[in-house]
Amino acid sequence: MKIVNVSVEDLFYTYTYSIELNTDSLVSIIHAPNGYGKTTVFRLIRDIFDLNVKGIYNIPFKRFSIELSDCTQITITKKEQIDDGEYQYTFPIEIFISKDGSQAPSLVIQRNNLLQILDDSRGPRYQQERVFSEIINNNNKLISEFIRIRENLEVNFIETSRLYVQPYSDKLYSIIEFEKRSTISRNELVRKNPRSGIEANERIVYCAYCLRNLINRVKQQYSTISEEIDRSFPNRLVAAVNAKSSHYTDEEIKNKLVELEEKRKELKRTGFISSDQNESLPSITDSDETLLIFYTLYIDDTFKKLSHYDDIKRKIELFLEIINFKTSFSNKEMSINSDGKVFFKPKGKSTRPNREIALDSLSSGEKHDFILFYELIFNSNENKVFLIDEPEISLHVAWQVEYIEIIEGICKMNDMQAIIATHSPDIVNGRDDLLISLGIEDEDEE
Repeated sequence: MKIVNVSVEDLFYTYTYSIELNTDSLVSIIHAPNGYGKTTVFRLIRDIFDLNVKGIYNIPFKRFSIELSDCTQITITKKEQIDDGEYQYTFPIEIFISKDGSQAPSLVIQRNNLLQILDDSRGPRYQQERVFSEIINNNNKLISEFIRIRENLEVNFIETSRLYVQPYSDKLYSIIEFEKRSTISRNELVRKNPRSGIEANERIVYCAYCLRNLINRVKQQYSTISEEIDRSFPNRLVAAVNAKSSHYTDEEIKNKLVELEEKRKELKRTGFISSDQNESLPSITDSDETLLIFYTLYIDDTFKKLSHYDDIKRKIELFLEIINFKTSFSNKEMSINSDGKVFFKPKGKSTRPNREIALDSLSSGEKHDFILFYELIFNSNENKVFLIDEPEISLHVAWQVEYIEIIEGICKMNDMQAIIATHSPDIVNGRDDLLISLGIEDEDEE
């Protein structure tokens, strides 16, 4: 599922947009001057998918709508009220969902409920647990629809303040904690610490920590799979020999063993295999049918086990290629060791070429690159859309012109959608086919 259109009426009491996103490409670029609402549109998309009523309330607009590729439409409306002699979009807030023009389940947040959510005098936890539980219990149809949508589409907003991990605080929750929806009841509200137990203000350190955990988790899964396959090998071999099962020829076996060795070498380069020990196997003869069956099972089993690494290996190879050859790290080289640790070393002439460079000592542009591409490569899949705000921050012009080509490659690999807001013509780099301008044409005419 993808987002195909975003429309807003009377944003900041000024702007009305209908943003038709590119359907022929997984990448859309939104371009506009400062103050035209690019970042605000991104925030509203995120807040709507999180059902963050405080975020929705704080931004003035009359109507906001998101259309999805399955013809589902999520719409938020506010009623115009006079407050202190001025018109404002305030109460009530209505959220409704429709599909193919069908009648829409809706959720109406009245003035008294919203004021209780916004009033922190008794503590946000007390207010939200009571008020949100009431809202959820009274709007089962809309909540069920949101669960369906979020099972097929997740929004990730990569903000300009991406260099630092936001400290956890007892802030207001969304109506539903979707990340925990499979394990909690609708009346239960669960907080989630984004730092996952590590103390790190620098997001690059946090991302490296997450990547290391991901690699080690995949290795543990590999060990479990290998143990299960190896445990059943003797029985399967005996059964195959007794049944005189089909097998590879000696020439096919030789070729597949070479292919296996190449696969192992690739996994060594990406840190998944650390041993350089060569395995010694018996020689092959055409007349030894039992040995041919053994090799056939051994080869198929080994390919099956090693294929568990295919997805993460492909992503790590792309990550290393982008960081080491296509972006800002012109004088440094990134590596990942067999323990999953990410580290950098100087490239080229250096008095201490083997000395590691601390992650938090990298330049601002290097950190932005690492964080952006880590998120896009390792936290994405076909159910995700990324909203990327001003990717040009701290990046040299030469690095900016590579950006869209890299993003398109990542989107194609993970079948994800990326919507980019930028001021930089170098980010656009002639890709007018992906460009969506907000208000610029009207301003030019004036």
